[in-house]
Amino acid sequence: MGFLQYSETELRDLLSRTVKARWPSERMLLVTPCSAERLTLHLDATPGPLDVPTIAGGAVDAPLPPREDGVIAVTQARLIYQQRTAHAAMLHGLSAALGASAVIALFVGRGLGGFLALATAAVAVWFGPKLAELATTGTTSVSFANVEAIDHSGQRIQGMARTGALYRLRIPDPSDFRLVTALVTENGAANAA
Repeated sequence: MGFLQYSETELRDLLSRTVKARWPSERMLLVTPCSAERLTLHLDATPGPLDVPTIAGGAVDAPLPPREDGVIAVTQARLIYQQRTAHAAMLHGLSAALGASAVIALFVGRGLGGFLALATAAVAVWFGPKLAELATTGTTSVSFANVEAIDHSGQRIQGMARTGALYRLRIPDPSDFRLVTALVTENGAANAA
């Protein structure tokens, strides 16, 4: 793992494990670079185009700053956005420091008590973030049925995540964007904008 970012291989492995755990009947078809904007939804407004982000029955404020440097994994039924930032990196560093302290305590200390306490803490600090990571990966997923609009000129896809948040995903690679939009529209879920 990079200090603050997942490597390409780690990111693919993480997303693959997440898809297998959360959606066992699906498999990853594509992983490509992507940026995302989370839009804030307000009810009681009229629909509008993708550039002025609104949906039927609601309007949205200006988007929050884009989450750059992420990837989107595409399955047969959904788009899954994941940031490259490894939020658990600092805790893994702390765990390594606790593990080194445990080894020093084993050789320098008087007895096994200090070693066991430090080693237990190191293991807990290492595996706790791993479990949290697995639980939080994939929360920004948009099923094809929840895609609201596709902007071909801006290479953006707008849709409602399973959490109820509205996202705008931008895929910079033109060929990957065409492939993703073909998968989405093939399932009859989106309107071209």
